[in-house]
Amino acid sequence: MKTCFKGHRRATPLPQVVGITVHLTFARRAYELAAWYRAQGSLVILGGLHVLSCPDEALLHADAIAIGDGVQVWPRILSDIESARLQTRYQADFSRPYALDPPARRAILPRASFLTTTSVIATRGCHNRCGFCYLLD
Repeated sequence: MKTCFKGHRRATPLPQVVGITVHLTFARRAYELAAWYRAQGSLVILGGLHVLSCPDEALLHADAIAIGDGVQVWPRILSDIESARLQTRYQADFSRPYALDPPARRAILPRASFLTTTSVIATRGCHNRCGFCYLLD
């Protein structure tokens, strides 16, 4: 392990691809991490609620952005990276039922770090498009 961003420790080698979920409350920190990883040579993909709301802002800090349901677009992003065809924007929608998504791999999570590993599902987004919500497309 080597020391990296602001004293944190990182594994060697660095990841080739880094995906960061961005929410408004920690967007600045996400952008700092994205800049650090990009400076090290990693490709950075940003997604999440803040990216959905502010895609042009987020794209300034990433190699690509994922808008909408990441479970739908992530395989396409990785395929495009492998074939050197990374696009800057990937768009998904919420029309596909959750039942078609692969199950979350909760076994890879350190159980002692979570009250419950079922909380992972919270970052998958919402299929509803209620009129009062800012997720309304």
